Amino acid sequence: MNDTTLPIKARNYIVDEFLEKIESEKTLLEKKFEHQSALFKEQFRSVELEKELLEKELKVATQELLRASGLLTSRGIFEWKLKMAFFESKGKGKFNASEMIKVLLSSTSTNSSTKTSIELMKIFTECDVNTVEDGLKLWEQLSSDIHGHAWNGPAVRIYSSQLPIKYRCVIKKIAASLAFESFEQEDISKIF
Repeated sequence: MNDTTLPIKARNYIVDEFLEKIESEKTLLEKKFEHQSALFKEQFRSVELEKELLEKELKVATQELLRASGLLTSRGIFEWKLKMAFFESKGKGKFNASEMIKVLLSSTSTNSSTKTSIELMKIFTECDVNTVEDGLKLWEQLSSDIHGHAWNGPAVRIYSSQLPIKYRCVIKKIAASLAFESFEQEDISKIF
């Protein structure tokens, strides 16, 4: 054996030992990472489930509030949704439904970046309520006494004989967005 081979064998042994140690630490770190990742995913899912539960509870609470206030009406939920859009957009001054409709349906609207504003614009578009005049006419019709008559039933009541189809469409879609049921009643004399 010559003197130069021993140091090479020793060097190879040391390198092999070092590489094994690195591989072992890498495997350990990967296991720790997988464990931490699984814990994080579990915690994230738990937070997601809690968020879903809170959203459902909020919808139920909103429905109960509207029902208790007698606002589970076509006008009540339309105005509620407009107020949500107003406050989300940090509107200045006092809420005014007509002004909010004008802001939402004007072609130069810069106020349509909030969740509720976007949702209302989508509903208006799907129901063919595309102009300020049309939106104001919807509000005008909903402002008549019959659509604001206090109602404590289990669903939003829509008087089909009093509203054109596209306005009924808006109310039904708003009710659905709030997780409310809706039903149409033809004969308004049955409520008095």
